[in-house]
Amino acid sequence: MAATARLVGRALLFGAALSFVGGCKGEKSRTEIIVGLATDLTAPTPLAAVHLEIVRLPGMDLLGDQEFTISGNPDKIYELPGTYAVYSDTGAPDRVRIQLTATDNGGKTIVQRSAVLNLVPEKTLFVRLGVVSACMGMLDCPDGNTCIEGRCAPEQIDSSRLPVYTEGMENEVSCTGAVSFVDTSTMKPLTVTGTVCSAQGVCQDGICLGATSP
Repeated sequence: MAATARLVGRALLFGAALSFVGGCKGEKSRTEIIVGLATDLTAPTPLAAVHLEIVRLPGMDLLGDQEFTISGNPDKIYELPGTYAVYSDTGAPDRVRIQLTATDNGGKTIVQRSAVLNLVPEKTLFVRLGVVSACMGMLDCPDGNTCIEGRCAPEQIDSSRLPVYTEGMENEVSCTGAVSFVDTSTMKPLTVTGTVCSAQGVCQDGICLGATSP
């Protein structure tokens, strides 16, 4: 299992290292989670950097540990929204914990966000983790919880509710909710492709989560 970060043009912070397999009969699709990261904060003030850590559970094996400076300048490398790919080279349904820590230009933590979820064999799924103003200073959520859109909520995510990833969806909002995500280099809002989710779906972080499994 591995986590990868690769720059793919100016539009992405962490380029999803997608491996488009096809054309070979019988070859399996990739087992992968594309982690989208988006914000409604301006950069470099108050958002100056994001630290990303990914571990495999239950053993806490470190898969990714990187810090990215968010300059707010379109001439610089890192900006939001962006993606980070976590994949299993064996196709196993590995369980991972993702921790995002956003800091200001003085190194002070302003937002924390975490998620615990499983990869799904032969599927490339998308999850967005918002680093948002409504969670600034909310650093005391109970264990097993994280700040989502200004409230403490369980960090565990049912992967069966996640949408299949399509190229560029990290730059779009598929449903409107409590947060207006922006591009940190231009401060323009992300493209809105929809306003409501289908029946029994839930809008969270600008994506539609499917109905809860029975």
